[in-house]
Amino acid sequence: MNSLLIAVFLLFLCHSGYSNNSYFEKAKEVVIAGKVINIGQHQNHRTIQFIFRNILLDEQEKLTAEIDKNGNFKTKKITSYPQEFYLNYGKLKTLFCSPGDSLYLKIDADIFDDTRNENPNGQFFIREIKGTAAKINNDIIEYLAKLPDDKFIFRNAKNAVVSKKPEEYKTFIKQREKEYSEYLEKFLNNEKTNKLFIKWAKDRIKYGAWNDLMRYRWTHPHYNKIKRDSFHLPPSYFSFLNQYDMNDFDLITMSHGKFLHELSMYSREVPVDSLARAKKLFRDGRMIAGNQVFKNMIKYNTKGITGEVLFTNFYLLFIKSKHTDLFKSVYDSAFTDNAYILSTIEAEYNKLQNFMSNQDTKNANIETLSSGITVDLIDTIISRYKNKVIFIDFWAPWCGPCMKEMPYSKKIQKRFKEKDVIFLFLGSNCRKDSWKTTIANKELTGEHILLSDDQYNVLSSKLGISGIPHYTLIDKDGTIVMKDAPRPSNKDILINKIEKLLNSNEP
Repeated sequence: MNSLLIAVFLLFLCHSGYSNNSYFEKAKEVVIAGKVINIGQHQNHRTIQFIFRNILLDEQEKLTAEIDKNGNFKTKKITSYPQEFYLNYGKLKTLFCSPGDSLYLKIDADIFDDTRNENPNGQFFIREIKGTAAKINNDIIEYLAKLPDDKFIFRNAKNAVVSKKPEEYKTFIKQREKEYSEYLEKFLNNEKTNKLFIKWAKDRIKYGAWNDLMRYRWTHPHYNKIKRDSFHLPPSYFSFLNQYDMNDFDLITMSHGKFLHELSMYSREVPVDSLARAKKLFRDGRMIAGNQVFKNMIKYNTKGITGEVLFTNFYLLFIKSKHTDLFKSVYDSAFTDNAYILSTIEAEYNKLQNFMSNQDTKNANIETLSSGITVDLIDTIISRYKNKVIFIDFWAPWCGPCMKEMPYSKKIQKRFKEKDVIFLFLGSNCRKDSWKTTIANKELTGEHILLSDDQYNVLSSKLGISGIPHYTLIDKDGTIVMKDAPRPSNKDILINKIEKLLNSNEP
């Protein structure tokens, strides 16, 4: 194994081995019910959202509960581990549950009349909490409500990311962590709490700091518009990881889950000076090289629950990139005896198989162009749609921001259905099977062409594309009027631009 790759993981070494204790319990139901008071004056707010984060999938899971005419609501969530989650009703509020818990909440709808303070009528908008997890949730609400300068500190966190050098930023985060810890001690001295609350609070403070430290390696170059490959952190920056216990079972806060995701992403990064030998481990949704290298890196350099989570993230990469063959070639169920983890991977793989089996693209016109068409590609595209305004969308199935724009695009397409507008989707950097099945499963509409790598490279140079999603507008005369056009989610701006192009060409 490349010594430089090994060095990346040396910081993660820990003296403890795998634990026989499973963090993930048998799945149990959590019931969340309650009543919304003063709902009569807020008839346009008839739903409550509960937001969870799946540690293994690194995804948000949202539950929506409808509020009936009497203000009552109820929802259920199957979970296999204790976790923090958010209630979203006018404001976000942090709550907590464990498998088998039941929670009863009384919520004040007058929060929607209170734009400056989350405590209408001088009280918390969650007026009452009952049930098996009442104690810890009341403590969490009280603790967060009194946390001094919380908004001030987090508001300035981005400024610190942008302006501070690595060691300066570490000092900033360390000071913030110290202030939070001091406040927690004062809170514990004045309040009677339980052990679970103390675990939650300490987990939140520590991994909130570590998550921000891990994110700095990409947020600093991002906000400062520095090329990621040219930004290097000294090994000493990651010295805090020497304190990390890979058998830490208190995975109970959002911050801890996000830290594990960052750790997983960091473990897949290849030092720049080894790129020539190892290439990139993961590129454009496709595994190109280093599958076994990365697998061995996890196996020999991680332990305990961290190893299980990183292995799971590794295998799910292939599933998320819709690459069944690569998944089957690297997957080894012997990496854990945890039934919950194995069932999660199996369920995601079954979803992928069902997804890939759908080839019905009846809602879209799809095709590929001859690979020989490169230099004259843009002229070829324009000639196909003479006297039409062309809105080009560069996208790929693995691109999350691309997919988020698709529902907005569908709405705009409907608006111009009878007009001289072509919505052209150019798929890039993806396999034909995942491209076609995504169009089918997402019921995408419009004109779709799959570009070869060479074709994408030619267009990206001509149009100044640095990444996807990217949008371009061409008028009826075939002139590129906007190389970088508005996104479909910027609905009003984009509609206005298209309408002007339609009207400017009218006789």
